[in-house]
Amino acid sequence: MSEAIQRAKSGGLVIVNPRVPLTPAETNELLQLLNNELEISGEAVRSGRTEASRLKKAYEDAKTELLMSSERPRVGRTADAVTVAERDAWIALQTDEKYSALYDAEVLLENAIGYAWQVNRQVSLAQSLNNNATTGLTSFTGGGR
Repeated sequence: MSEAIQRAKSGGLVIVNPRVPLTPAETNELLQLLNNELEISGEAVRSGRTEASRLKKAYEDAKTELLMSSERPRVGRTADAVTVAERDAWIALQTDEKYSALYDAEVLLENAIGYAWQVNRQVSLAQSLNNNATTGLTSFTGGGR
C-alpha cells in the first residue's frame, strides 16, 4: 500500500493527506484495494445472512418445540391455567439464549451491509479521483487561441 493510502482503525481505507492530489498510480491502487474490499464485504454479508438464517431457524424451532411440549404451562380459565402472555413469557425465558444469538447475528449482518455500502460509495469517489488524476495528465494547459 502506498504512503498516500492507509487503513483506518475501523478497517476501511483512507487517504492520508486529502489536500495533496493523488497520482493516477495512487488512484489506480486505491481502486484495486477497494475492489478487494468489495469482495471481502460481499462475503461478510453472505456469511452474515447465512448465519442469521440458521439462528432464526434454530430459534423458531425451539419456540415450536416448547409450544408443543407437555411441560409448557396450559392456557385457559381454570385455577391451574395461565394466560397466553404468561405462557409466552415462559417460552421467552426458555429461548433467551437462542434469541440473543439471533439478535447478535442480525446486528453483525447490519454492520456488514453498512460496510459494503460504505465501500461501494468509496469506489464511486475513487473513480472520480481517478478521472481527475488522469484528466490532469492529458489536458493541454498551454496558451494560444
